[in-house]
Amino acid sequence: MVREAIEANLKPPVRLHRVLGGLGIARSSWYVRRAQSCARPGRKPRALDPGLVAAIEALAHRYPWWGYKRIAILGRREGLGVTNTQVYRIFKAADLLQKPRVRDVAIYQAARLFELLPSGPNELWQADVTYLHIPGHGWWYAVTVIDYYSRYLLACYFTAS
Repeated sequence: MVREAIEANLKPPVRLHRVLGGLGIARSSWYVRRAQSCARPGRKPRALDPGLVAAIEALAHRYPWWGYKRIAILGRREGLGVTNTQVYRIFKAADLLQKPRVRDVAIYQAARLFELLPSGPNELWQADVTYLHIPGHGWWYAVTVIDYYSRYLLACYFTAS
């Protein structure tokens, strides 16, 4: 309506921003509304194969700590031929995009740590370097190697540097 008034027989032509300013309409609002009215709807995404959806959801449940991008890579390695966008759509539809709670993360980390603990001697050694002040001799370094399971001192070496 404003555009028609401008394009009418007004001489000299009036600028659009002056007309909008006179009407009390912000230019940004005018152009946003105009862009929305002229916007064309995009393509609708193609429907996903139910077998593909089931396979991706199975991977997501098998690896609950991985995001959709890693699951997409894993799916491509297994020959599913999926894109990141498709996996994201599956995750969003199945409500798998939520982050795990902090308590779940703590349980996961504790389980991973338990897997690393040794079940017998000589499975895991721990090395440490510390410095000691010996009065009259200065600072010396102690390099130690300890068996993590039995807590035995396997090696100890003192050096000045």
